[in-house]
Amino acid sequence: MKTKLKIKSIRFRIWLYFLGFTALVLVLMWFLQIFFLNNYYEEMKVNETENAANRISSSYEVGGKGQMIETARNIASNDDMYIHIESVEGKLVYSSPMGGEYESLIETVQGDLFASGDNSVSGLIPSDAGHRNVLAYAKFLGTDKKEVLYVFSPLYPVQSTINILQSQLTYITIIAFILAFVLAYFLSIRITEPLLSIIKSARKLSEGQYGISFRAERPYAEIEDLADTLNITSQELERSIRQYLSTYNQDPKPFIWTKTADQILASVARFCKRISDSGH
Repeated sequence: MKTKLKIKSIRFRIWLYFLGFTALVLVLMWFLQIFFLNNYYEEMKVNETENAANRISSSYEVGGKGQMIETARNIASNDDMYIHIESVEGKLVYSSPMGGEYESLIETVQGDLFASGDNSVSGLIPSDAGHRNVLAYAKFLGTDKKEVLYVFSPLYPVQSTINILQSQLTYITIIAFILAFVLAYFLSIRITEPLLSIIKSARKLSEGQYGISFRAERPYAEIEDLADTLNITSQELERSIRQYLSTYNQDPKPFIWTKTADQILASVARFCKRISDSGH
């Protein structure tokens, strides 16, 4: 039996809420991935670079130059950073391999650090390669400030990444809506089927089929409680009707006419005449 979908029905509301929630999550994903990616990426690289510099500085204070160089070597190889350490006189302490494009930036950052009077400086400067910017960070090491740490982290263009994400999110959006629709459909059927069964039994009860049984076709506590309540109501109604008929049949009181047929017809005639004389 086909059931017409009603806007106020539970089935329709489940579809609506499920698809609405899916749409909200997908809109949030699009917004965060596409619109916040540029700012988030740059902020993440800034924090990553500062944390790397702090780790190297801490290893210098705890374990001296040997541990500092080991920490710098690990960070450079694992985090795609160029690390350069030298004394304030320019004597090399450590330098990452293959850092040619960053060596020309050291003098610029060094000048900013010495001119600032602070313990550290950072900034975004264009690379000589010309196709990306570089996040530069410089910091004095130790309390005597005899060594200077330079950390350079490349900021790669993210537009190609955004294009890839847009393509992936398009497929994700389509698949998510299809899954949400299918899941909402089957979920709504499982929830509404027992209610429709109870409604069908209630209609039979209204047609005089007293004592009919209400069954919860799904193990939902609320629907089982409703079915149990209606079963008690149906049984009590049938019992009351049978009790009334049993009592009435034991002492029947038939209807007694107090007037003759001629008297009744005369009363009807007078009533009809009074209506006709009133002009209505």
